[in-house]
Amino acid sequence: EASAGSAVANRDSVSATTLRSYFGSFTSATYVNNPLGTIQWPFSVTVPISDLFGWRIPPCGWCSADHQGIDFDTGEGYPIQAIADGVVTKVNPFDDNSLGVYVVVTHNVRGMVFDSWYAHMLTGSPMVVEGQAVKVTQILGQVGNTGASTGSHLHFEVHVNGVAVDPYAWLNAHAG
Repeated sequence: EASAGSAVANRDSVSATTLRSYFGSFTSATYVNNPLGTIQWPFSVTVPISDLFGWRIPPCGWCSADHQGIDFDTGEGYPIQAIADGVVTKVNPFDDNSLGVYVVVTHNVRGMVFDSWYAHMLTGSPMVVEGQAVKVTQILGQVGNTGASTGSHLHFEVHVNGVAVDPYAWLNAHAG
C-alpha cells in the first residue's frame, strides 16, 4: 500500500453525491481515472454519468425501474476499456435483449473475484471473444444504443458473488 504522502498525493480526487438524474440530465457524480491502477474506470478520461445504481423512475416504457448499473454518456462509438485484467465470459453480439450487445469479463484481482458488464454496445463493435484473456485498459468494443436504451451510452455493472453492486461506490473503493 502507498504511504499517505507519495502516490496518494499525486492522485486526483473523486467525489460522489446521491443526486439522481432522469430524462437526459446528468448527475453530479464524477471520477478521475488513475491510469496506473490495477482496477480502473471503463474510460480513461472523465465522462458524464447520467444515471446511478438503484431504484429509479424508468426513463422509458421498456426500461427497468431497478437500475443494476450506472450509465456513462460518451456519445456513440467511444471505445470502452476493461476495468481490470480478466477473462471474457460472455459476448452477446445481438441486439436481442434489454442489455443489447454486451460483454461480461470475470476478474480475479488480488483474490477479489468480480464480474464487469458492459452493455448497450454498438452492433458489431465487440473486439473480444469468450474465453479470451484481457488486460486492464484493453478495448472491448464501442458505446452504442442497443437494447432497452434511450440513447447512446455505456450501461456498466459490477457483480460480486453473482449479485449486482453499486458500480460507482465499488469503483470509488477499488480503482486506483
